[in-house]
Amino acid sequence: MEAVSAMVTDPPAPDAVIAALEHVRSIFPEVVMVVFQRDTRWQYMGQDFDHPVFDDRVNTGILEDASAAVEEFPAVFEVVPEEEQVTKKGN
Repeated sequence: MEAVSAMVTDPPAPDAVIAALEHVRSIFPEVVMVVFQRDTRWQYMGQDFDHPVFDDRVNTGILEDASAAVEEFPAVFEVVPEEEQVTKKGN
């Protein structure tokens, strides 16, 4: 199966989670991680755990698809900075 993008997360995320992170980061580039809870809630946040206030630019359908793709809860996926990706991809 071909990856949705070159984005690397730690731990490796399902394609739907990658797509959601890319969507959110296209609007809020400061976002570096997402937390999913069993009750289908999610929290996208920056490095200092600050979180953007979502508005109508965010397609919640993409975020719901991401939540549905998560198999174990709670789940945290963090975007690996580009300078660290070579190391993570090699593991």
